[in-house]
Amino acid sequence: MFASTIAREHELSSPPMALLVGAGLLLAQRMSEVALSRANVRRARAQYGEPVAADEGPRAAAQARAHELGLYGVHALFFLAPLTEAYLRSRAGHGWPSPLVPVWLGLGLLALAQWIRLRTIATLRTGWRVPTFAFRGAPIVTTGPYARVRHPNHAAVLLEFAVAPLLAGAPVSWLILNLLHTPFVIARTRREERALARVGPYAQLLGARPAFVPRLADLLRAGQPIGASSDHKSCN
Repeated sequence: MFASTIAREHELSSPPMALLVGAGLLLAQRMSEVALSRANVRRARAQYGEPVAADEGPRAAAQARAHELGLYGVHALFFLAPLTEAYLRSRAGHGWPSPLVPVWLGLGLLALAQWIRLRTIATLRTGWRVPTFAFRGAPIVTTGPYARVRHPNHAAVLLEFAVAPLLAGAPVSWLILNLLHTPFVIARTRREERALARVGPYAQLLGARPAFVPRLADLLRAGQPIGASSDHKSCN
C-alpha cells in the first residue's frame, strides 16, 4: 500500500497537466460562484431594498472597495503563483517538484473544503454572496455548518490556501499566499459581522460560536441542535 501511494504521488507530481486540471476546476468553481453571487445580490435588492454596509460614509466605502480588490488580487495569485514557482523550479533543472504533503491527504483536505463550501451554499441558498454587506429583513441562518462555526465558507478557502500550494510543491508560494490572505480574511469577517449586527441580532445568534474551526464537543454532538435555530443570515 505504501509503495502504491508513492507511485500515485509520483504520477500526480511529475506531469504539470494534473495540476493544471486541478487549478482549472478550482478557477471554474470560483467563476461560477461570482455569477451566483451577482444573481443573489440582484434578488436580495429586489426583495429587501438597498444593502447595509459595515460602516457608513464615502471613506468606508472606498476602503471596502480597496479591500475587495486586494482580495481578488490575492485569489489571482492563488492560481498563478504555485504553478509559476513549480514551473520555474522545473526549468532550473530540478524536475517538476513533488508535492510537499502526501497526495491522498492533500486531495482529501481539498475535497473537505469543497464539501464545506457546497454545504454552505446549499444552506444559505439565495442568501449566499461574495460582498460583505447585509440586507434588512434578510434571514440570518444558524443551521447547517453555521450551527458549528460563524464563517464556514472562509474556513473552506483558508483550507484551500493551506493545502493547494503544498500539492504543487511550491513552499515559497505557500508562505507568501497565506501571509497575504489570512489578514484579508480576518478583516473581511469582521466587516461582515459589523454589517450583520446592524440589521439583526447577529451577536446573540452566532457570536458565541467559533469563527472557523468547530469545537470538538460540537462535532461529537453532530446531528443535535446547538443554540438558537432561527433562520437568519447571509454571509460567508
